[in-house]
This record gives sequence, structure tokens and C-alpha cells, in this order.
Amino acid sequence: MKQSKRVISAILIVFMIIGQLSNVFAATIGQTVDLVSLGECGRHLKYRNSAGQDVVIITHYIVYNENGKQYTAYCLDVDLPRSR
Repeated sequence: MKQSKRVISAILIVFMIIGQLSNVFAATIGQTVDLVSLGECGRHLKYRNSAGQDVVIITHYIVYNENGKQYTAYCLDVDLPRSR
């Protein structure tokens, strides 16, 4: 079990490093983009709240299309995550 966690952690670190090498684009204030959900990614974000309960945040893979290319979209509004 411990070995699989290390392998998964290493893979995630590699993806994070590769992600840093890509270009980042941002919509400007007033600009409108059409967001498309490619589905639920799973329950990867977990934390323990002040009551000691484990809370899982469901994440979705969201993109927008520009000039025939898909770009990942991120929601930065802290009030939007929903837990189950």
C-alpha cells in the first residue's frame, strides 16, 4: 500500500512539473468564454474540517475551446466547491 502511494505521488509530481512548462492563458475582465465539462475527475481533494470530519470535494474537468484548441479552465471562487 505504501509503495503504491509513493508511485502515485511521483506520477502526480511529474504531471505538475509538466503542467508548469505549458502556456497559461487567462480570460480578461468582461471577456466571455464558453466552458464545457468533460466529466467528473473524482474525489481527489480531501481535507479534515474543524469538527474532525473528513470532507471530500468533487472535481470536474472543465475546458474552453479557442481556435480549435482546448484549454483547461479553473474555477478560483472558493465559495463554489461542493462536498458530499
